[in-house]
Amino acid sequence: MAGRPVTGVELVLEVDDLDEEHARVTSAGWPLAEELADRPWGLRDFRLLDPSGYYWRITGRAPHPQ
Repeated sequence: MAGRPVTGVELVLEVDDLDEEHARVTSAGWPLAEELADRPWGLRDFRLLDPSGYYWRITGRAPHPQ
């Protein structure tokens, strides 16, 4: 990621199957800014930094309260 501009903006994309999306992104060779991880707020996600300097947080859909 060296040499890429960072805007300080993070965009969030919710997906139905996070593990499948992670596999698709990594098999395409896209460099990750942060690996897939369980977050303290109860969701799992991983992060990318695109060529324009935007962070993308790819996350699973939040569980709906019952």
